[in-house]
Amino acid sequence: MLQCSFEDRTLELSPGERGQLEIEVLNPDTQPLAIRAYIGDWLRTEAGEQQFHPPGTVANSAAGQLRLAESLIILEPGEEGKFQLSATVPPEQEGSRTAMVFVEAERAPQTESGSAEMQIKFQISLRYGIKIYLVARGTQQPRSRFLELSLEPQQAGKLPVTLAVENTGNLHLKYRGQLEVRDFTGKVLEVVELPPFSILPGAKLKLESQIEPPPVGEYLLLALVDYGSKTMAAEAQFMVKGGGDS
Repeated sequence: MLQCSFEDRTLELSPGERGQLEIEVLNPDTQPLAIRAYIGDWLRTEAGEQQFHPPGTVANSAAGQLRLAESLIILEPGEEGKFQLSATVPPEQEGSRTAMVFVEAERAPQTESGSAEMQIKFQISLRYGIKIYLVARGTQQPRSRFLELSLEPQQAGKLPVTLAVENTGNLHLKYRGQLEVRDFTGKVLEVVELPPFSILPGAKLKLESQIEPPPVGEYLLLALVDYGSKTMAAEAQFMVKGGGDS
């Protein structure tokens, strides 16, 4: 129904500076679309669930720093348009703040023929959420730490692994990493890639993974996680006993 440039947007400005953002939209439909945009807040729970909130109600919200030039546009079939946003980084801001711009599209109600006595009308709508990050230039302090690296007893032929990370800095961070299983000679026996993830400033995230049970013996589980130009590591020793217990 609606095509929208819904990738995340990051705008870096000096404290006190103003900037502009654009969100492009296209109506590929055969009918006119009414497209509405509005600003809200969002966060991600420690379990990784994304939640939406009214503007200005969560920590590090940038909702009050964004302004839409217009909140409603009508696009004819095949027509392109854009929402323009002005953004401000106040002098007191440090690091990054975030908000979300929601874009919704609706078309005229369609009529479905039933009997001569009854007609059913229905409306189709589609919503996109675009994350906006406003960064105060020169104030970024990327920091992070591990809170947990642990293994559980074997389940379904695998050893479950729990990894918890906290963003202790003031900047939204993107992470990449892997788990390594090593013996005590340092030989790497297995490498498990972690899916990319991100954490807002001051927030925590718990990740679940698994490794293959190695032969009976003592081993080292190593977690290596990169964010920006920095790498951090955590390790946990474990033992595999006879019968696959750890």
